[in-house]
Amino acid sequence: MARYNRRERHDYSYLRYATPSQAFEQSYRDLPFGNRREWPANVNRQLLTLFEGRDSLHADAATVAFSNMFDPATVATWSPEFLASRVGNALGWGVRLGVVQEVIEDGRRVWRMPDREPWWETDPRGNARQIRGLPDGEQAALNRRRAAHAKAAATRQANEAAARAPVIEGIVNALLLLEPDWNCPDTKRWREALPGVALPCPLVEIRPIVLDAHRAMTPRAQHIWQGELAGCESHARYLAGRRERDAAQAVDDAAMEGL
Repeated sequence: MARYNRRERHDYSYLRYATPSQAFEQSYRDLPFGNRREWPANVNRQLLTLFEGRDSLHADAATVAFSNMFDPATVATWSPEFLASRVGNALGWGVRLGVVQEVIEDGRRVWRMPDREPWWETDPRGNARQIRGLPDGEQAALNRRRAAHAKAAATRQANEAAARAPVIEGIVNALLLLEPDWNCPDTKRWREALPGVALPCPLVEIRPIVLDAHRAMTPRAQHIWQGELAGCESHARYLAGRRERDAAQAVDDAAMEGL
């Protein structure tokens, strides 16, 4: 397998005199693109998207499906040869990594992706690591390690959520005391925290959902969510204080007019 070198520049000179079909075949054979250390994970995700909803793909269908994965304005800048090269490269890497199979179907070459679960992922250091398709012994050992890691992560998340629950409840209750009719905003952060809830909507109507929303979040996301709620409460407190000051000023002004 190719070594991954972030600084290596790609040489596309082979496309100069190639037809799209030739560019596809050469890239499928030589795998000219894929020198980055995270590439196996990247191309695995790319192929999962390419094959989504499809049992198999021949070269022409794969080219159309691949181009539809990108912004049309970007694809418009690609030559047919470059597009064919990228498709051939992706499928070639899929075969090399074992996630895609080349077969003959009705007399022509097609590609299939039997397993629609990721075989590769990117580790915290940005390196690709294989998580499926390993020899039985290695796969079993990896599955045990990942299960133990997932269990530990779930425990940390639950403990963090339990510790934050009374704080979050206090913030929400304070917000409702300050603004009984306060509306949950229709923002990206609130939509992510409350999937399935039609926003904006009154906080009082979905208070239990808001109080439990952080339990489905990672510890870091819980911290951010608590900060979001605290910011809303702080703003409501500021507005309430300003209303009190304005009301007191109105009383003083009325008293001065009466003198």
